[in-house]
Amino acid sequence: MKHSTTVSNIVPLWLDSGSDVALRYWLSIIGLLISVALVAIVLSRLNWDVFWMTLRGVTATSLVLAGLALVGSLTIRATRWRLITVCGNGQHLNFQRATWIGYFANTILPLRAGEFMRVLAINRMTGVPVAQALTGAVVDRVSDVLMLGVSLIAVIAIHSRLLDNVSVNSTIISAMVIAGLAFLGFVSWRRLGRSVLARWVAWLPNRFREKMPRWHDQSGLVVGRLREPGRVAVIAALTLLAVVTDYAAIWLVMQSLDWRMSLMAAVTVGVFLNTGMLLPAAPGYLGIYQVACVFALGLYGVTEAEAVAYSVVLQLLVISLLLVIGAGVVLSCSFWLTPAEARRQILVAAKAPEANGS
Repeated sequence: MKHSTTVSNIVPLWLDSGSDVALRYWLSIIGLLISVALVAIVLSRLNWDVFWMTLRGVTATSLVLAGLALVGSLTIRATRWRLITVCGNGQHLNFQRATWIGYFANTILPLRAGEFMRVLAINRMTGVPVAQALTGAVVDRVSDVLMLGVSLIAVIAIHSRLLDNVSVNSTIISAMVIAGLAFLGFVSWRRLGRSVLARWVAWLPNRFREKMPRWHDQSGLVVGRLREPGRVAVIAALTLLAVVTDYAAIWLVMQSLDWRMSLMAAVTVGVFLNTGMLLPAAPGYLGIYQVACVFALGLYGVTEAEAVAYSVVLQLLVISLLLVIGAGVVLSCSFWLTPAEARRQILVAAKAPEANGS
């Protein structure tokens, strides 16, 4: 069976919309301004003597272990994405490569462009239909968001005296319930027949209404397998393992500074970081790391200068790994797409005759 590599069926039409190109441009500018403002605020309050003294205390052994943990985390996430996308073990290496390409692109490009880059990468490497890969990527990210919600509730419970706010707790729980219901609705998507689906989307513009049944069919393989309890259990276990590995890496960076802190401190830092990353920011989340670490570590009595030093070590470690390994994967696979080139390929594919992708 020949898989279609045409992306016109699943790529939102905003990629060729002038108004949305302008929106993404302004969001990138806003993200850059947010990062600049956050860095300026941090630097204006920084005690440089404490900052440099903290950096001089870094030890290499724990940093190496933290780096290995981060590599392990991405390996687990690539495995999870492959499992969600319903691809065999023979494609494991390609999913590893595509995952590194995506994270590499997220490091150097704004607005999480790497999420789409990894979908294009796996489509090019394996021929997996883009709709199937994209649906898998969406579920992959939803898994992380749901686990972030669980971690956030745990952080609030631990720091209840400092963060005792009924409205905040209610908001988090409500958001998780909504996300869970949306996920269940997403899983039930495949059960809708084409005729029912056609009636539901009748109000959409023609260009969307005509494509919706194809999106429905192409994503059906992924969605249908999510109703298997065993598969969902494995995905949940991999998600938990990936998140724990992330927190272990964050904790090991603390150990590199000879800070005797609990794993819960690392969980708190991870929650603040991942929540901050929901904001638009400059590539690499400059400023987000610093402010998130200041607030999170402040709960444990760490001074601002020490927290900023810690954030710099953690951020440099993450960025170095993603740039070095990611660039190596990009070069080894001869895969490189600037945003303009990605858009050009999408538009070319959209104009190409549709292959048989069933």
